Amino acid sequence: MTDLCHLPAGELVRRMAAGSVSCREVIEAHLDRIEAINPQLNALVVATDPELCRQVARGEAGGRLHGVPVVVKDVIKVAGLACSGGVEPLRAVASDDATVVSRLRAEGAIVLGLTNVPEMGRGGESNNNLYGR
Repeated sequence: MTDLCHLPAGELVRRMAAGSVSCREVIEAHLDRIEAINPQLNALVVATDPELCRQVARGEAGGRLHGVPVVVKDVIKVAGLACSGGVEPLRAVASDDATVVSRLRAEGAIVLGLTNVPEMGRGGESNNNLYGR
């Protein structure tokens, strides 16, 4: 299933629409890949509840991005996740989604979590005092 993690979003949508792969298989492949490599990379610093992702994947989300897994930077609000911009005093659970996240979800994308960022989202490398490099 790991090869599903290397396909472009358009190809994932095409395969899911054709029925050659299910939304749940795509999400499972990405969750497995995150579990395997994130401890070394520290790329995903806040994860959505994996069971919630599986439940959404079993549903009929629809939309042009139906079942496409996405992650967003830890400077973009995702309802229910603690966004911080890599700065502890700014860390707070978002009560609503940023516009971009709302639009992604409306098209059926599944948010897997937040990625590490430079402090305040400034700089060229993802290194901060909250989550590290």
